[in-house]
Amino acid sequence: VVIPTDPSALSSEEQNAVLAAATMDLSACLSEVRPEESEAFRDVKFYLDSLSSRIPSDKMQGLLAAVTPSCFQVDEANALTALVKGWGDLKVELEVIWDLFNCSADD
Repeated sequence: VVIPTDPSALSSEEQNAVLAAATMDLSACLSEVRPEESEAFRDVKFYLDSLSSRIPSDKMQGLLAAVTPSCFQVDEANALTALVKGWGDLKVELEVIWDLFNCSADD
């Protein structure tokens, strides 16, 4: 993140973006680059670990590439829901489902 020394040279939209980036806490930043920082990823990690021994590594990498961004989106949805709702047990969860009995490893 680059923060210019002269913020007046930026539009108000750009200034807001710079301010938002500057105030983002470390855990939020890390959660965007380290899957293990994501609560949603930790929730599906056991399943993904067991699945990794059953499918080829290139397929597993493709699955992880698809699942990881979704985990961050689930975490963000839960954070926004908590801010807006403020109470209750409303929670978005990521479910990974694969039919182990009726699919080959190539599927």
